[in-house]
Amino acid sequence: MIKYRQFAVRTLMLAVPVFVILGVLSLFDFFRANLLFVWFCYVFFVAMTLFTGYYNLRSVNKPIFGTIYFGTSGLKLLLSFSIIFLYMHFFSPPKWVLIPFVLLFLIFKVFELVVLFRQVKD
Repeated sequence: MIKYRQFAVRTLMLAVPVFVILGVLSLFDFFRANLLFVWFCYVFFVAMTLFTGYYNLRSVNKPIFGTIYFGTSGLKLLLSFSIIFLYMHFFSPPKWVLIPFVLLFLIFKVFELVVLFRQVKD
């Protein structure tokens, strides 16, 4: 059974290479226009992964695991859509700004799923 501390360390081990990749991409002109939004998304997804991981790992072997998992996933999705809606509404950025957002969402969601499914199997 993985402890939350191990989950947090693994999350940060994933976050560091993603941070470096975003840092390299920030050197390109096409990426600089909405750089603040991309960094905000990065911090948001790292924080949400740590938050949802905490509650999901606490409930892995309990009958309420499904409820907790879908609740935390729904919260993450709702907050993600809210961020996109508000940013698109107030700043009217180009549509490509959704690409880093979606990629960050998928990277951290897949990571979370892999870790949780390993825990459920054990």
